[in-house]
Order: sequence, then C-alpha cells, then structure tokens
Amino acid sequence: MNKPMLIIICDFLLISLLSLASFDQEPDKAEGAAVTEGVDAQSAKDMLDTLTMALAEEQSNQASLEEELHSLRNNLSDTKSVLQNREASLATIQSDLNETARRAEELEKQRTRLEKEYDNTQKTVTFLQDQYLSTKAEADKLENDLASTSKTAAVSQAKLDTIKSELTVRRQEASNMQKKIDALEVERRAAEAEKFKLALDLKQSQTTAIVVKEQLEVARDDVKTARSDVAFSRQELINARSEVKYARTEVSVARDQVARVVDEKETIQRHAEKLASGVTSLAEKSEEIKDEIRNSTPLTANSIYNDFRNNQIDTRFFAAKSGLFGQRVTREKKTKSILATDGKRYYILYHIDDTPLSLVNTDANWEQLTGVVSRQSVSYSIPVLSGLAMDPRILVVPVGRAQAERLECKIYTLAEDPYKFQEAVLVGSQEAYFGEVSFQLDPKHPSYVKMERRSLGKLFGKFTPSRGDLVFSKTGELLGIMANSKYCAVFQEVSMNRKLQFGLEVSEQDTSRVLGQMRSQFQMLPFQLQ
Repeated sequence: MNKPMLIIICDFLLISLLSLASFDQEPDKAEGAAVTEGVDAQSAKDMLDTLTMALAEEQSNQASLEEELHSLRNNLSDTKSVLQNREASLATIQSDLNETARRAEELEKQRTRLEKEYDNTQKTVTFLQDQYLSTKAEADKLENDLASTSKTAAVSQAKLDTIKSELTVRRQEASNMQKKIDALEVERRAAEAEKFKLALDLKQSQTTAIVVKEQLEVARDDVKTARSDVAFSRQELINARSEVKYARTEVSVARDQVARVVDEKETIQRHAEKLASGVTSLAEKSEEIKDEIRNSTPLTANSIYNDFRNNQIDTRFFAAKSGLFGQRVTREKKTKSILATDGKRYYILYHIDDTPLSLVNTDANWEQLTGVVSRQSVSYSIPVLSGLAMDPRILVVPVGRAQAERLECKIYTLAEDPYKFQEAVLVGSQEAYFGEVSFQLDPKHPSYVKMERRSLGKLFGKFTPSRGDLVFSKTGELLGIMANSKYCAVFQEVSMNRKLQFGLEVSEQDTSRVLGQMRSQFQMLPFQLQ
C-alpha cells in the first residue's frame, strides 16, 4: 500500500469517528441515540465494505507495483549489462585510440625520417649532378686535349715524314755520289791500264825504231812510217796521260767534296752541340742565379698570402652511413688547400679535422665517401685519400701530372732549407688570417718545429692558430702544416702508408678498421705532439 492511499484511509476513519462521537448528548435522549447508533452501524458496515474494497484495490495496485518493480529490476539489470558492454566498448575504443595515436606518432617519425632521407637524397642527387657536370667538363676537356694532341701528333708525323723524305734524298745523293766515285775509280783503273798498254806500245815502237834504223838502208819508207807511228803513239800517250790526270783531278775533287761535306756536317754538329751546351749551361746558370736570388730574398707576409689566395684549391668532402634506426647520417666539410710536390709526385694537403673523418670516433663505418677538388671551372673527383707515415693526421690526395696542369695553379715545392730563416708565414686554412711567426727547433722531435706564441702580434686578421693551418718559409716554399696548435709538421719527404678509397659505395673496405689503425699510430706519438 502506498503512502497517499493510507493517509486518505486514515483521514476517512478519523472523520467517521468524529461524526459518530457525540460529546454533548444528554441522558434523556437515549432513544434518539439508539436510532443513531443503528444508523451509524450501517454506516460503519458500509465504511468497512469500502475499506475492504479499497484494501483489495490497494493489494491489486501493490501486485501491479511489484510486477512493475520486478520489470524495472529486470530493465535495470539489462541496463547494467548494456552499460557494462558500453564500458567494454569504450575501453576497446580507448585502446584503439591509443594504438591509433601511437601509430600516428610512429608515422610522424617515419615521415620526418623520410623527409630527412629525401633531403639527403636530394643532396646526393645534387652532388651526383655536380660530379656528372664536372666529369662531363673533364671529358670535354680531355676530348679537346685529345684533338689538340692528335693535331700535334699529325704535325709531328708530317715533320717526321718530311725529315724521313729529306733523309732518303740525302741518302740517295750520297749513294749517287758513291756511284760517281766508283765510276771515277773504274775510269782511273781503265786509264792506268791504257797507260800500261801505251807504255808497252811505246816499248814496241822504240824496238821498231831500232829495227828501222838498222834497216834504214833497206826500207826508208818503213822508217818514215814507223816514225809517224811513233809520233802518233807519243801523242796518244800524251793524251792518255792528260786524261788520267784529269780523271785523277776529278777523283780528287770528288773526294775533296765528300770530305768537305763530312767536315761541314761534323763542324755544324759540333757547333750545334757546343751551342746547345752553351745554352743549357747559360740556362742552368741563369736558373741557379735566380734560385740563389730567390732563396736569399725573403718575401713579405702579404706577398705569400696573396700568392696563396690566388692559387688555393677548393675541396668539398661528403660522407654518409646508416644510423641506429635506419636513418641516414651524413657529414659534409668544405676546405681550402694548395697543390705541392716533392719533386717526384704531386699532392693536395689536408688535416684530418678538415674532412668528415675523425681519429676520436673511429667506429664509424662510412658507406659513402666522396670528394670534389675544384678550381675555377676545372673540377674532378677524389679517388683516394692517404695518410702520411710521419703523422696520420696529415692526409694527402695524389694528383697526376695532367690533372695538376689542368688546375692551372702554382705548384708549391717543399722548402730545401726550412731552417734558413728564423720566422715563417702562417696562413689559416679556414679563416682569413695570416702573419709571421717565429719558430724554434725541438731536438726531441726533429720532424716538427714549435711555434712561439710571443710573436702572434705580427699576425693579421682574427688569429686563432689551429690544426690544419699551412706554414710557408720566407722564400714562399711550403714548410709544413700545423699538426696541433703548437707544433708544425715539417715536410721533408712525402711517404704514405694507409689509404681510404673514395666512392659512392665503400662499405666493403671497412673504414672503421683503417681509422682504428691510424688512431693507434696517432696514440704512439709523444704527448706534446698530440
């Protein structure tokens, strides 16, 4: 039974009781009260019936409410199940959202890595395009050089053919001259034979004359004939002698001509040799005088720096490898250097700090090592980079004679007497500073000189001497390169021991192993030189 219905029933009972009660009734009215009680009994019965009906209705309502409550409980259970299903769905959705966020973060990282790889690829493509253009320019230059060489070879071949033809003509003339000499020799021998024959004839003629004289009386006419014959024979003898004399004269003249030609040839050859020797001697003396003057005359720091600036060579190094998470790790360095020679080969000099390589972190196994040397419009790729035996920090790029000539720059020679002057000229390889610096020998390290810090006031520009700075003698020759901030490695000879091949794919050569060997060599140097 619900509360409102109970309140209504209680109110109704209270009203009924109040209506049945008579608080001011007197005793003499008993009969009227009995009648009233009869009426009230009927009313109470009616009220009871009403209350019974109300109770039945209330019980019916109570049953309906219980059924409704049971239905609501079932609905509540279903709702809880739905809510649990929804919470499970929400948890699944939240997990999916977290997974989606994680994947989005990974995709963002991949996108960043791909963008970096794309940038690196663009750089590599640009670098390869530069290499292609430089290689194409070099190929065009080589083709032009080949054409020029072919033309020169054709001219030289034409000159050689002319010389050969002239030599053939000279040989033919000599052969003809020899033939003439042989013919004259034959004529001489024939003249000698004729002379002998004439002598025999003369002897016979004389005998005949004697016989004629003895028979003068017998045959005067015969004597006259014999005399005529003798006179004729004498004339022929005179003529033969004249011809022999002329032949001898011709032979002598021919021999004199041959001897004169040979003498003139030998004289010209001796004169040419003497002239060539004189010119060579004069040139050698002139070069010696120039060298002596140049070696004795110190140049100013401004002159040496201007010479370096006009002949410097630009170099671009690029290295790449795979990172920890597959990312592309790249390193690029740009520097300036010079072309030098030790009298046998040509080199471009670098300090290892000016390249992507390092002796501190030697575990980097580079997969790509490339470099381009350029000056003005000429450029070519670096095939190999070598370390010096005296100091692994000093690296050189070997250069062929043809490539050195193509660069069209000054080729610095190593100082013949590096200790001739007390001061040297230091030029920064990266920043624009230069100046004169005093140095002193260190008996403990004969291949190095120590730069004195008290002379730094003579330097120009923002001066912070560092590894890789070039050092020149006062004569403009190459003295060495700064191994660290205090010691300069003096080049007396260029001897290489370890090499690193350059190319787009160099992972097979194991650069970490080569750099580790160079690091071991570096650690063996004295502490002052490190």
